[in-house]
Amino acid sequence: MRAVAIIALVAACNGFEGQAQPLAGAQPHANAGTGSFYPMGTTVTLDGSLSFDPDGTIRAYRWAVRERPPGTSAVPDVPDAAIATLTPDDVGTYVLELQVTDDSGYVDTSELRIVSTGAITSVDAGPGAGVAWLATAQLSGSVTNLPGKTATYVWSFVSRPAGSNASLQGSATLTPTFVADATGMYVIALEARFGDETREATVTIEATATGVSLGTGGVAYTYSKVADRIVYVRGTTSAEVVRVDPSTGTQTTLAIGSFTPRSITIDQTHEVIAVGGPGRVARVAVRSNLVLIDSRAVPGCTAAHVTMPSSYRIDCWPVDGDIEPISSVTMSDGVVTMSDGVVTQIDCPVKTPYVTYGPPSWIYMVDGASTQFYVYDASSTPPLQVISSGSLAGHAPPVIAAGTNQPYAVTGNGLAVNPPTMLRYDLATPVSAGVYSALRGELAIASGSQLKIYDGMGSPLKLSAALPTVNGVAPTVKLMAYNDNGFAHRLIIVAGTTAGDVVYTVAR
Repeated sequence: MRAVAIIALVAACNGFEGQAQPLAGAQPHANAGTGSFYPMGTTVTLDGSLSFDPDGTIRAYRWAVRERPPGTSAVPDVPDAAIATLTPDDVGTYVLELQVTDDSGYVDTSELRIVSTGAITSVDAGPGAGVAWLATAQLSGSVTNLPGKTATYVWSFVSRPAGSNASLQGSATLTPTFVADATGMYVIALEARFGDETREATVTIEATATGVSLGTGGVAYTYSKVADRIVYVRGTTSAEVVRVDPSTGTQTTLAIGSFTPRSITIDQTHEVIAVGGPGRVARVAVRSNLVLIDSRAVPGCTAAHVTMPSSYRIDCWPVDGDIEPISSVTMSDGVVTMSDGVVTQIDCPVKTPYVTYGPPSWIYMVDGASTQFYVYDASSTPPLQVISSGSLAGHAPPVIAAGTNQPYAVTGNGLAVNPPTMLRYDLATPVSAGVYSALRGELAIASGSQLKIYDGMGSPLKLSAALPTVNGVAPTVKLMAYNDNGFAHRLIIVAGTTAGDVVYTVAR
């Protein structure tokens, strides 16, 4: 025990207990300081005074330039001092090395990066602007450099409105574009870079949706391409047809009788519509104005849906049941009048049908009571063909939409079909409205308030966007139509809530 105590006492007296002691031969620590950015021509202080030696002193300092812009010659003014200066003589990055030597001859080094700025003299992301919802926003920036210096640049989103998936096209150019897929503020940055030098500017683009209010009470909608007018029917005990300019909101109204309208459709010429309700159908000319052509009582006709294979014939379809008077109107002696028509009852193959008509002679039907999708073609054998309704069967109301100038159908269950070849595409989403443009090769569908545009049926998705709220409520799309006559390529969208309906016109 005595020997142990003596050893402990000697250790304490030599300072080994409670503190670390420097070790002979420890390496020095070089510290060249922190690099930064300086305008060209600025005299930069190089400070290595924080370098130290754990077991002695720093005996020598040495500054050296390891990298610098081509053609430059700047060097530290006192290369062998702890503190020196350097005046960059051109823009670019200078890499300096500080080497220290301690009194035992050990050496350590530290690196310092100095960026001499001024190669980029200005960056401008362009003026702020407004853009319509779903329109293409065009950006225009500018970057200027010192003569002989060339900066690279790239655009990026700083922020986007909630729900936006917008992407920049041509982001490495000075004139990129993006589609404003949501309403609100887009903040976009233009960053210019020359070596390690960067400069940035931002621009704000505000996207707004300007819709034409249709008010409340709209029961069913259609669109006349030749008139470029939304046509809809409203009323409870007295039916009215309303013709609306989708761009200006100008309306024309026509009373067509004391009945409760339930459905509307347009013929293949886009000049005549049919309105159906319990026990009655009516035809109205819509091209230049609203003119009631005729109205006819059709006993037993619920007319939950009506189709027009021609301007002279209306087919009625039931809410539910096995038989409905379809082929209810036919042409007689070439006279366009339902007063000479013949009512024919035909067994309905679909229990709860949702129906539309497409050229040249197809009738498309979705069975709301099952998962079946039907295509009826009088010229084929057999005329009625049953098609699987896709993986999302039953996940959405069996609403059906069809092209008026292209044989295709899209069901509410998310199945797109091209009857001539029986090609089928599962759109992997429920559908509440849809339309196809043969001219643009675009398929546009809506799932509730979500709009999706495909580059043709069965092709990749090229746009996904949420519709603007209507009176603060997410709307449901009720009608989609393309006006692709001449050079006016537009997508017409009717959407709304119980608080009111709105029509949007989107340039495509």
